[in-house]
Amino acid sequence: MLAFVPVSRAADGPLPSSPPVDALLASGPFCGAERFADAPSADGDAPHIKVVYAYASDVGDRFGLFGSALQLYTKAAAAKVALGSDKTLRLDRGSSCGSAFLDVQTVALGHPVGAYTTRSVLDDIQSRLPDRPGVNYLVFVDFGLPVLSAAAGSWARDDSPWATNAANLPAHSRYAYLEGGGADFFGSEQAASQYADQVLHEVLHTLGAVQPSAPHFSGGAHCYELFDVMCYTPKDGTTDVFLRNCDIVGETPNPGKPLDCGNDDYFNPSPAPGSYLAGHWNLYDSGFLCTLTRCDRPPAAPTARLAIVAGDGRSVTVSAATSSDPDGAVASYVWDLDGDGVYDAAGPATQTVAVAHGGARRLTVAAVDADNLVATATITVDEHSVPGQVGSAGSGTHSAANGAPAAASRPKIVVEALRLASGPTLRLTVTRRVTLAQVRARGLRARLGASRAVQVDVTVRRTTRVLARRRFAAGRRTRFVTLRLPRRALRELAERRTTTLTVETAAAGAATVRRRVVVAGAG
Repeated sequence: MLAFVPVSRAADGPLPSSPPVDALLASGPFCGAERFADAPSADGDAPHIKVVYAYASDVGDRFGLFGSALQLYTKAAAAKVALGSDKTLRLDRGSSCGSAFLDVQTVALGHPVGAYTTRSVLDDIQSRLPDRPGVNYLVFVDFGLPVLSAAAGSWARDDSPWATNAANLPAHSRYAYLEGGGADFFGSEQAASQYADQVLHEVLHTLGAVQPSAPHFSGGAHCYELFDVMCYTPKDGTTDVFLRNCDIVGETPNPGKPLDCGNDDYFNPSPAPGSYLAGHWNLYDSGFLCTLTRCDRPPAAPTARLAIVAGDGRSVTVSAATSSDPDGAVASYVWDLDGDGVYDAAGPATQTVAVAHGGARRLTVAAVDADNLVATATITVDEHSVPGQVGSAGSGTHSAANGAPAAASRPKIVVEALRLASGPTLRLTVTRRVTLAQVRARGLRARLGASRAVQVDVTVRRTTRVLARRRFAAGRRTRFVTLRLPRRALRELAERRTTTLTVETAAAGAATVRRRVVVAGAG
């Protein structure tokens, strides 16, 4: 039976929107039969992100209520990536109504909501979804909660810059989840763009953000540069040190927090030579992203081949030049030349290693194609190796086709559950009309308040231009604050009969509040 789910009432405000992503995914209503097992992916063997709806045993299956919201927020997260680059998230698409809808899988968890105060939500999720390297899961957990009470994402510590990075070639599935279910838009009372940012935040953890070597790393795979999709904790070792280099955007097409403020910590489509992301893991290079012009064409992973082409008892030369890619060409090679299981460097297709009196050595090559998909091959060489010997396919290969659980343990490095209460609610009151003489004499005055103690940024804008900004403490008891405008701004106000200014207050995790003030200038 098909489920045509009504478009969910989203929280306040617009969501990120990108025309190329609009062409891939419908905004709603969700259409498709509810699925309780994974269907074959439209992306074939390519790595992808699968959306899952999971519910606690005492909540019951409410997919019919939330299907559209899950598609809406996942699509918004994908749009934010597209708005900052020529790529987007490679999502598992294809409901029974077609590829314009996500292939969402429903999973019944094994316990009531109350049991998860002592049980691990992630352990339960992992036990009910197949561990398939090349498939990362985005799980919306229905606990019937009115606020975002917890969210987490599996994360690997590896800042190596190549496609062999543990986040791009994982030995296991990775998992991102968000708890909610208290309203028909699933999330909390946050602004819509904030909840979409939270969805993207957890997904980006599974893709490797943020590494400890990143310039603005703040511990816990986060950063301290506000505002930023991945940043909300202060600089490591401090209680309230942030860099405030970017603003939260309220308007379309890209409302919410920027994706990597400054493009210097985890995502940059074109990092400058010598910069941090030119030499460390850059999520733009993830195989879990697809180029916008190719997202509708399932890519195929390359085939790696490794053979000995020369050997004289003292050294052996191996070549991976016969490696191939069925829908393109091999773009690069990454090598492990000392057999320690860690890739050492990118290099040419042919490599020579010394073997005299050194015993056997295991060499591995990773062939990487233009979609950042990877296939590996290995060979063991020693002083007796001769040309013509060929290696074998390695286990590190991008393929999500096999639904059997992978061997060995599941991922152990996991970002701790955030246990976030709802963001603070901000209050802002201003006088709607003032004279220029009043602004000159005493500045612009505003009354601030918040549902709990929080540091807020108060900004005065004329259209999009910032005229003044200050940081204040706000709390339950309201207080008056003053912002002084620079002389240049005062002169500009004097040249106009009236000018409308926007005063806004913002804080991490809170919806931005804006008020307009009309300043009467020239008589």
